[in-house]
Amino acid sequence: MVQSKYGRHRLLNDAQLPRNINLQTQILCKTFVQKGAQNNAQSKNFLAIWLIVVIALLQRAFICWKNCMVEFTKEQRFLYLFCFLLIFSISLSLKGQDVAVTNRRDSLTSPGSVAPARQVLIYHGTSDASAAAVVGLDMFIVADDENNVLRVYKTNRGGLPLFSYDLTDFLDIEPEYPEADIEGATMIGNRIYWITSHGRNKDGEIRPNRYRFFATSIDLKNGNISVRPVGIPCKTLLHKLLETDSSVQSILVKATRLDDVDLKKRRLKTLAPKRQGLNIEALCASADGRMLYIGFRNPRPSKGLINRTARALVLQLKNPDAVVERADTPAFGPPMLWNLAGRGIRSMEYSDFHKVYFIIAGPHDETSDFALYRWSGEEDTQPTLVHKLDSYENNLTPEALLAFKNSPGLFLLSDDGSLPVQISDRSDCMEGELNKDGTCPNKFLTDPAKKTFRAIWLYP
Repeated sequence: MVQSKYGRHRLLNDAQLPRNINLQTQILCKTFVQKGAQNNAQSKNFLAIWLIVVIALLQRAFICWKNCMVEFTKEQRFLYLFCFLLIFSISLSLKGQDVAVTNRRDSLTSPGSVAPARQVLIYHGTSDASAAAVVGLDMFIVADDENNVLRVYKTNRGGLPLFSYDLTDFLDIEPEYPEADIEGATMIGNRIYWITSHGRNKDGEIRPNRYRFFATSIDLKNGNISVRPVGIPCKTLLHKLLETDSSVQSILVKATRLDDVDLKKRRLKTLAPKRQGLNIEALCASADGRMLYIGFRNPRPSKGLINRTARALVLQLKNPDAVVERADTPAFGPPMLWNLAGRGIRSMEYSDFHKVYFIIAGPHDETSDFALYRWSGEEDTQPTLVHKLDSYENNLTPEALLAFKNSPGLFLLSDDGSLPVQISDRSDCMEGELNKDGTCPNKFLTDPAKKTFRAIWLYP
């Protein structure tokens, strides 16, 4: 028996604590610590466990105090003190994590917010992922604007392509400058429509191979992938567009100057795609599959005399099937001018899951200022900002956006051709393309298997 201000009572050892209070406390504390160490991302479950432990500990402490039957030993007091301090410190950490999770969730829905860094998938075999389309439930087919080969990859893992198909013969490519510069793709049924940049090269010189609109079909059967050309590639899409009477006709003529064969070298350079010249980079099927939207990276016309903000240009192609199947004259709808804060369009895709169009907008030049927008599909409405993409710690260059059926996620591909790569020998880099620091631009690696591009999932 011991004496306290509450009177005389017995000192119980651990085994005599009512309902094994000490043992239960130890089990709860141990469970709490283990759960907390498993995965902090499951903060809601963790918080629920924390509340249960707090209530249990307070209940047992209150019973002991109320009945005045127990005087804790030194070890018991230490155990209770340790558990309360542990719970207090972890609760503070939990609060910070919940704020971070909330901020991250808000960043995906709040206009103007900056998107977080995400897990990056790395694919081999090509570097300039410029256009892509969904294949099945977990694959995609991608074009490289530096060559004319289509490649199929799995979305859930990186590595080398599962299948490849060379378009050179189908596109009737002139051998001197064989690059077609494929920049946009979209799927309707099992048919994929593709479009090239329809722009000059970096020196402002016309390259006929860059003027193509064409289609392929892709089939999956018993795990086998087959790609077949459809119809005849259209080489006159831009020429017919320039002949079409519209509010942007004069702007397009000025950005192309196809009829001016005697331009001086200085003037030629200004018509480069990343300066003042024309550059198509997006192709998107309408929700009903009846027409295509063509998105321009450049030019970016201003709207009106008062508001001189550069607008992104989108045109409707009303008869894509007839163009590739029967070589019909392209029929264009009225142009749309979108306020994307001066950015052009890099990629565009309709999401059947979200029932809206998503747009990757970016600069017309080589600066870094990317953003994700959504558009309802109503012609008289403007796209709205989802969030900015310019602070990704991985320095992605978004060029292609994919929306898989029944998936809330968007798959974003990066054009990584300019990324510097460490090499062990000069022979690993094409002649004349070595950087001053000894690295080699990704696109100029001599071994295609060493070329890479990256991809991430976005959840708008």
